[in-house]
Amino acid sequence: MSRFFLLLFLLVLGCSDTPDEILKEVRKTGTITDEQALILGRTKRSLKLHDLTSLTDEQASRLSSNRSLYLNGLKTITDKQAEFLSKVENLNLDGLIEITEEQARHLINVRFLSLKGLVAAPPEVLLILSRKGAGQLYRFREEAIDYTNSLSVVDEVTLKRIVESKIATLNGLVALTDEHAEILRDASAIELDKISTITDLQTEHISNADSLSLNGLTALTDTQAGHLKNIVFLSLDGVRKLSDKQAFHLGQQRQDVLLRMQTLSLNQLTQINESQAASLGNAKILYLDGLKSLTDAEARGLGGVCCVLSLNGLESLTAKQAGYFSAIQEELFLNGIEVLTDDTADALSQSEAKIGLNGVVSITDYQAKSLGKLKKINLASLRELTDNQATSLAYSLESYDNDTLKKYLKLGVPSITNNQAEAFAMISHLWLDSLSSLSDSQSQSLSKVPHLSLGSLKTISNEQAVHLSSVRHLMLLGLETINEKQAASLSRVKSLYVSEAIRSQINTYERLRDRLQPLK
Repeated sequence: MSRFFLLLFLLVLGCSDTPDEILKEVRKTGTITDEQALILGRTKRSLKLHDLTSLTDEQASRLSSNRSLYLNGLKTITDKQAEFLSKVENLNLDGLIEITEEQARHLINVRFLSLKGLVAAPPEVLLILSRKGAGQLYRFREEAIDYTNSLSVVDEVTLKRIVESKIATLNGLVALTDEHAEILRDASAIELDKISTITDLQTEHISNADSLSLNGLTALTDTQAGHLKNIVFLSLDGVRKLSDKQAFHLGQQRQDVLLRMQTLSLNQLTQINESQAASLGNAKILYLDGLKSLTDAEARGLGGVCCVLSLNGLESLTAKQAGYFSAIQEELFLNGIEVLTDDTADALSQSEAKIGLNGVVSITDYQAKSLGKLKKINLASLRELTDNQATSLAYSLESYDNDTLKKYLKLGVPSITNNQAEAFAMISHLWLDSLSSLSDSQSQSLSKVPHLSLGSLKTISNEQAVHLSSVRHLMLLGLETINEKQAASLSRVKSLYVSEAIRSQINTYERLRDRLQPLK
């Protein structure tokens, strides 16, 4: 509305006050008239009415035309007011200490809603608010999960309320009825990790979910496996043995309309045969951390997994087996392997995947050259490293930007040499989270790494803080104390991750710098 028409509108009402004058009056008196609410509602602006302590239904209706409303002085609202205010895009009601179930159903329609004063809500309200699960309301999602997980028994009315959110996290439930399973058909994500037995019919009902966790089951029937094959994210970490038919069903992939990769977790499975390995190898993402050994034929079958394979329980790996796994495209976890042969390292070097070898404590120069061909390698338990090995591991043929090479490297060494720091300065992503100390010279070299994590450093010098301020993305989660000079330097980092103990110091300098920033 133009200023002319707004003034004309005010004259027709017989009121000469402008919106700004009305705001001053409302803030002064803590009250608002219907006429004032109508005028302010026509402004379509952000209104901060924190001093308003009461509101009529008619006033709420008139104010609801604004995009943003701050009504933090209200202690209570009516159901009708909640219905009107639900039309506001950004609504702050931080003074409310309780709301009804009906009010909650209206308020979750607000795009940006703040209810900071609502520290405790009854279960029926909590379950409604948890549906939004974003922004300031995310805490209600967490509280709702805590509540539903605490239930060892649940009645049908409560279960229907839980399922309205589409997420049913019921890890305290010890028994499932057919009626429960029928209600759960409408849930998209279900967790029932204490359920130890389930019928074929119940399995059919809950198999409509996209995500299902049944980690309390120790065995399946062939029929149940047939139903469960349609789940996108399936966790059966209690199952210890599979039949060939069950493995065939679980390995089958459905075409997900959202192109999500089907995930299957069977981490308590301690043995499989060649046929089962071939079936499970059809999975996109597969977790089998309970397997301690594999035959070459079984490895060949599992090598069919396209994207992610986790075998963290595997204690040894032959070069032939490593060759089969080299076709995996995204991630290969072998964190139970403690010793590598040169041939195995050579075979793994052919992979395009990120490889986790966090159990390996030492490598040879030859292995370093082989593993250096990988784009992404985790060696978080590696405690010793020569300068030549560091140079080999930092090797890459692919550029990340003009100054660095594309390489993701995680090492467990407690210290590095200056030469090693210079070698690492060439790569894009580096994790040295076991490093307990750093020299000024080394910090200057590492300052060239765009993504750097130094999680075990407890202290740094002023000079080191200056150097590290050049890092684009820096993690210093172990840093417990800093002085003002160091805080000022670290505030220049584009993305900085530190502990809460020093976060406020750094924020002070970030805000100061923002205020001094010239307008563009």
